[in-house]
Order: sequence, then structure tokens, then C-alpha cells
Amino acid sequence: MPNLTRLEPGDLIRAEFINAILADVDNLASRVAALETPGEATLPEGSLAVQYLGSEPSPVTAGHQALFHFSVGSIAQIPAEITITPRISPEAWDVGTALLDADRTSIPDGKVTIAPGGQRPFFVRLPQIPAETPAGTPFAVLVNVIGRGASAVFSQSLTVAESAPTGPPTIQVELLNAVPPLERTGPSSVRLLPGAQGVFTFEIRMNQAGTYNLAQTLVGENWLMLGSDMPPSATVLQGEVSAGDGFARRQYSMQIQNQAFWFFGSPGMVTIMAARSGVTAALELQLQPWGW
Repeated sequence: MPNLTRLEPGDLIRAEFINAILADVDNLASRVAALETPGEATLPEGSLAVQYLGSEPSPVTAGHQALFHFSVGSIAQIPAEITITPRISPEAWDVGTALLDADRTSIPDGKVTIAPGGQRPFFVRLPQIPAETPAGTPFAVLVNVIGRGASAVFSQSLTVAESAPTGPPTIQVELLNAVPPLERTGPSSVRLLPGAQGVFTFEIRMNQAGTYNLAQTLVGENWLMLGSDMPPSATVLQGEVSAGDGFARRQYSMQIQNQAFWFFGSPGMVTIMAARSGVTAALELQLQPWGW
């Protein structure tokens, strides 16, 4: 670097050259810094798509809540952070419309993330279709999806159906079969050797659309419930009770064990219950130790 207080011929040219190099270095550093901190990646336009999967109940009827099942997919190779905005047309019906995730939990801000190339199911909940709406009235569920530069708009046209039958539902609970070593001894009784485990299957039949509460209990000092696949509730869609004999069917299984020592055991009882709108049906299954 020349001494700028004592310039000699040629020193000024060398100083300007060095300053130009330093300026280029500063410019390069700023460009490298920009590359090290890139902006948020964007999604290609057309990479998002919405699909309609159905409704609960199906078809929807006046005076009742309706759930509309959708799925949004992304073909992008990066996570898609999106915002889903649902609405109902006509606008007068769009009161209390809510977005729910696959577990039917509210998503107030509408923000979800889709894995690269993945799908994300969701529900749109309409608290009530106006009670006086005539059958045959058309309406639409609209879904707007936007995020990271991509967007998708989807509209599903639907029609209000005839109201579902009124009156109390019919519910039936029946033992279907017992898997050995569990022995079926009657329409509602089984027998099991001491120390053995057994599985039985039962069926619940329901003739109206809606949600049914399910429950199960076991009593008996030497009997143990090892497992059951029956959930706390079951939802029946209108389409399930509009065909065949008019009943929707759900089958579940339970595994039990007789913990009695040798043949010194007492009987027990499993109770399977299904209830809706004040109507309850129950299967009381007698558990018999061997020798009874």
C-alpha cells in the first residue's frame, strides 16, 4: 500500500486499483451473505389440490349439523405451509362455519403443514342447515387454500335432502361368535377354562343416522378384560341406513381371561351398551367358569 502523504509517479494509479479490489471484495461478501440467508422457498403454482370425500350425515338434511370431509394434497418436494379458509354459499348460512383437523379438533387460524408430496385430511363443520330449508335446495361448500406462492380454490355443490325419519332409533346388540377355547353355551353366555384366554365378537345394529354412545363393563372377581376394539362412540351415515334392511352394522371384539385357580371360580358378566336419543340397548353376556 503506498504512503498517500508522499505520492510518487504511479502511486495514485496503484491506490485506485487497490481501492477497486477492496470494493469488489466488499460486494462479493455481501452477495455471499445473501446466499447464506436465502428467502423462504415458494411452492410451484398448481402444486396444491383439494378433493371432496363426503359428508356426515349423507345426504345432509335441514335442521341438523353437517360435516364435510375434504383432503388437500401437495406435489411439491418441500413442506407446504398453507392456510385453509372455508365458507358456505349462500352467505346467510355461513355462520359459525369451522375448520377441523382429521381428529375433528378446531383449527382457528386455518394453518396446516403438508409433508412433501403428501395429503392432509380436514373437515368443514356447518353448525346447522336452517330448519325450514326445503328439500332440493342447492348450496355449496367453498375451500380456499393459499401458501408460499401457490393457491387452490375448490367448490363442492350439494343439495339438501328429505329430512331423516323422526322418532326413537332402534338399536340391537347381539353376540355373534366365540373363538375357542372360549365356548359359547347360549345366546348370551360363554364358558372358559381356568387360566385360559378367549375372544368373542358382537354386533351393534342401528337404524338411524347420527352418533351413538358405546360403553362396556366387566364384573366378576376372577375375570379380566385384556382388550377391546370398541370405541366410545360410533357415527352412522344416512347412506348406511337408506339401503338393505335399513340397519347400519358395527362389529367389535373383546378378549377376556378367566383368572380362577383350578376349578374354583365364580361367574362374571360383560355388559355391552349402545345409546342414542334416550334409547339404550344392552347385551348382558354371562361368563361361566368351567363346570357350571
